[in-house]
Amino acid sequence: MNSEILRSQFGNEAARIQSRGWRKVPLSFILAAGSVFQAAAISDDFEDGNDSSPLPAWTRSNPISTGNWSFPGGNSYRLQSAVSVNPGVDGPGRAASFLPVTYTNFYVAVDILDWNNSLRQVAGVAGRIGNIGAGITRGYVFRHDRGNPALSGGEMQIVRLDNEVPSVLATYGATALYFEPGQTYRLVFLGIGSNFVGQVYHLPDTLVPIAHITATDNAYASGYSGLIAADSSPAQNGAADATFDNFVASIGQPYLLDDFNDGDDANPLPAWSRYDPIGTGTFSFPGGTSYRFQSAPSPDPGTYGQGRAGSLRPGNFSNFYVSTDLVNWEDNVHQLLGVLARITTPGPGTTGGYLFSYDRGDMIVDQGDMDIVRLDGEVGTTLSSPESDKIHFEPGRQYRLVFMGTGGQLRGQVFELPDTLTPKLELTATDDTYPNGASGLVAANNAEESGFDGPADATFDNFLMLPAEPRLTARADGPNVEVTWPLIPYRLQKSISLSPAAWSDVTSGISRTPTNFSYHVLTNSGHANFRLIYP
Repeated sequence: MNSEILRSQFGNEAARIQSRGWRKVPLSFILAAGSVFQAAAISDDFEDGNDSSPLPAWTRSNPISTGNWSFPGGNSYRLQSAVSVNPGVDGPGRAASFLPVTYTNFYVAVDILDWNNSLRQVAGVAGRIGNIGAGITRGYVFRHDRGNPALSGGEMQIVRLDNEVPSVLATYGATALYFEPGQTYRLVFLGIGSNFVGQVYHLPDTLVPIAHITATDNAYASGYSGLIAADSSPAQNGAADATFDNFVASIGQPYLLDDFNDGDDANPLPAWSRYDPIGTGTFSFPGGTSYRFQSAPSPDPGTYGQGRAGSLRPGNFSNFYVSTDLVNWEDNVHQLLGVLARITTPGPGTTGGYLFSYDRGDMIVDQGDMDIVRLDGEVGTTLSSPESDKIHFEPGRQYRLVFMGTGGQLRGQVFELPDTLTPKLELTATDDTYPNGASGLVAANNAEESGFDGPADATFDNFLMLPAEPRLTARADGPNVEVTWPLIPYRLQKSISLSPAAWSDVTSGISRTPTNFSYHVLTNSGHANFRLIYP
């Protein structure tokens, strides 16, 4: 996939957008194996009751000899630390374990099953750990800080360790979170270059995280992954106690985009969650480069509804930008197909959220239309749009569907590829029923004229989900031009000429506000072109 997104020419301060790139039954979190050892996913469910197998064995870190390791029930991993004997010299009680496989970009996940809620402690997952030892360990940790045990509080943090000294990084996103005793949570920590993402899922829901925070830092480029539990009391005179399960680590990949060139829906992690509410769906990967949904006819449309199949990408977006390329479909079937956003409670008769969809119509030549639809318990309501919704997708051509939402304002666009500049159709609608949720793709039979008794079949590619449209904005700012773009993990690139272009990353001078990134260019520095790139 060509990931060029935008060019902005300062000769006339104009900006051009080039947007490239583009439903679930069990709430399962697929942990897929990788390839070679350095690049492979490594995992441990602790069902063998030890930390020495499967290989590689865990490396225990017990820097001040306060740690203890056990395996409750023979199927989980408990890290405990006694109170530090001399906290003024040795620091707080702490214990950790690391798997000795080096990752640069990383994805690490673990379930936290149990913890001593009466202790003021931190517990979490680590990435890019190196120099393991008392007073020298470095790396990053995504952790839960219990806070004052007398209160029902807590906080998620992304932390840099420098010689075992933690520094909480400036993060974006809501950090306050209380872990309810008796509940189970999944921690997911992702590091891509200098960008870090931490997510928390309240199991068994592995689709919509209850916490999502981001941070940036470039101190450490690679290292091991693992688990940490440590006292966090102000006087450093407490203990630590946390139990984990289902650890996985893998090479981190840009998870907001999937071009399906790996020929599956399990990578990049976190995996897609297939939506097959009545068991009629099949999923395949034509050419190993696209994603095909097929649904057989419903066995009983009156009872179960029409045949339908889709897939959802784990994530939780309020404002959203979702796009995909529709590369093939069965044109002789009255079906609808499209992009899902703000999806909640997915399942037969329960799915809520929004859909931007193409309805093929009932086989009349050149028939078809686009709709923005609200889903309530899987029942669709077409939202009112002032624009014309009529469009026919020509077989053999490819179309990009773009769905955007800011608050209650929803907008859908259709581009006929390769033109990604001028939409062939644009719809707007207003609805605020669903404030946030997951994104995805769906195909469903829509043959109302025959009782919804037919199949569905559509193939997609280049799925992209973001919290905002990847668009550069340029404005005069005194003697400068200010370039701004949303808080998305794109790289800003610059080229003096476009004939030929010589793009290079802008690595300094970028500032961040609570709402966007900003870069200033002196107007007397000459003509320049800018674009956003992902990944």
